Amino acid sequence: MRVVEMCNKYLCENVRRAVMSRNVERAEEIRLRLNKAVRIKYCDSEERLSYIVSKEDIENIYGRLTQYSPYAFKEEINSGYITVEGGYRIGISGTVIEETGEVRNIKNISSMNIRIAREIKGCCRSVAEYIKGNTIIVSPPGAGKTTLLRDIVRLWSNSGKNICVIDERNEISGTYMGVSQLDLGEKTDVIVNVSKARGFEMALRAMAPDVIAVDEIGGQADIEAVKAALNCGVSILCTIHSYNEDEISKKKGISELVENKVFDTYVFMNRNFVENRIEKICDRGLNVIWQGKYLDRC
Repeated sequence: MRVVEMCNKYLCENVRRAVMSRNVERAEEIRLRLNKAVRIKYCDSEERLSYIVSKEDIENIYGRLTQYSPYAFKEEINSGYITVEGGYRIGISGTVIEETGEVRNIKNISSMNIRIAREIKGCCRSVAEYIKGNTIIVSPPGAGKTTLLRDIVRLWSNSGKNICVIDERNEISGTYMGVSQLDLGEKTDVIVNVSKARGFEMALRAMAPDVIAVDEIGGQADIEAVKAALNCGVSILCTIHSYNEDEISKKKGISELVENKVFDTYVFMNRNFVENRIEKICDRGLNVIWQGKYLDRC
């Protein structure tokens, strides 16, 4: 589903008219805030539109997103987002109802962030020969790490590996009504809306994967899950929010994996590099085996 089709289906008339006056196919995010102007974020800029979002707009769009049955989307809503057809993921903010330490509901929705789901098939192909074994993609926010992860999953899966994707926040697969909206390859299984630690456990017990792929590892529970998979002979493909090798070498938990040379390949991303924002690729000793070309614009 193209961005224009998504807007036609899920946005109310006034907001739709405002955003469709711009080139929404280039958008990365469409932000709607109650009593504030609509904003569209592009790769290298952000545009403030003149239209002011009303309470009626928010309520109308929320109804469309949930098919006027919020209960059917309760688990996702309580995690702060809704996934719709096409794999588009809408973050929501409002008044959180919490009981015994768990989110039970979010009401009085005041903000929505429509994140544009994009596939760039083949974006890893030019560097695929350098990406082998246990692989970690190191990237600052917004550089495209999930897009690159998705393409590696697709390539490895179509090359014969059984891959299990642990999609905690439904960002990799964009699963909607049980069906992945984004192409993850022929031999990929997806476990959605589960913690990474529990997802790893489920995959190892039942799915017999060659590779487990996961986005944004960080906490100690994630690190322990990675160790458990490695002990079972399963390879890891993962990402982490970071800027360089010095930073990941100091991060609690991940530093142990770096020191023990668990990862065979490090892919460092940077928005200012030409080849799909890949700055460099390093081996397990953090020696550069491929170097990207610098670009002084997005």
